Amino acid sequence: AISLLSEQPQPSAVLITDEALTGTKNARVWEAVLQYVRQGGTTVVMGLFASDVKPAAIKFFAKAGLQWESGSYHRTTLVLNREVLSKN
Repeated sequence: AISLLSEQPQPSAVLITDEALTGTKNARVWEAVLQYVRQGGTTVVMGLFASDVKPAAIKFFAKAGLQWESGSYHRTTLVLNREVLSKN
């Protein structure tokens, strides 16, 4: 992952799909992701991250300047509101 982030051209985005980056063994990877973001890159936290991350591990975002805390977690079903779509 670290070498991919330093390649040119850089990736279009980094997807954080699970809690792996919160572990101390991946601290160097997290630093590389932060450097990528500081240089204008896009990172999306998604997928199973919210389900799998331990509440105390959320503090790892503080290195990115984000003082996030864990909150309630629930599922919902979203439905497209076709009435707001253009009639083109």
